[in-house]
Amino acid sequence: ILFIILVIVSYIIQGKILNIISFIIYFIIGYYIYDLYLIINKKITERKIKNNILRAVIIMNNSFKSGKSIMQSVGIAKNKLSYPLNKEFEKIYDDMLYGLSADVVFDRFAKRVNVEEARYISSSLTILNKTGGNIIDVFTLIEGTLLDKKKLETELKNATSVSKLTVKVLTIIPFIFVLLIYMLSPHYFDPLFKSSLGYFIIFIMIVLLSLFIYILNKVTKVKI
Repeated sequence: ILFIILVIVSYIIQGKILNIISFIIYFIIGYYIYDLYLIINKKITERKIKNNILRAVIIMNNSFKSGKSIMQSVGIAKNKLSYPLNKEFEKIYDDMLYGLSADVVFDRFAKRVNVEEARYISSSLTILNKTGGNIIDVFTLIEGTLLDKKKLETELKNATSVSKLTVKVLTIIPFIFVLLIYMLSPHYFDPLFKSSLGYFIIFIMIVLLSLFIYILNKVTKVKI
């Protein structure tokens, strides 16, 4: 709604009338722009958590080895970790203060962050709670597994650097092409900005380019 209001005000200032096709296009853009922000923000948060979760496991495992309880270890971790993982560990700590067991709070943590490493920790604690065992041994195993995975990801990143560079080159080529045409003929794209059909074509091009980039990333992405 705010986006549509800004567009209408912009059209009024320019002395133009917003037709129905332009209104629909701007409405669609305005409707999804915040969703796009949330998706991007979620991906960034998940990546930060994924990168720091091994450090959290190491901190907790060292705490266990020094004789601390699981709740004390979580408290130490939440003070040493950076955002956003420290906020998640604050929630884990608060849940444990209310009397929830370790496997339950880490299961809730895994569902919130939607990171594979968190699900692995949760399932390990669930098995530990049901079968019994030494928590130090469990977290040592988790630490070793996550460390091996981190090394494998680093090696894989180095091995796929060429394909990632290809994706970046193919992504930037359309923009270079448009820039070159504009430099050779500055008025070549004027029809696109002088009619509703032109705006619609621009919208379709943006959608197709986004789809192209998405498919390229999916094709070249390798999961461990």
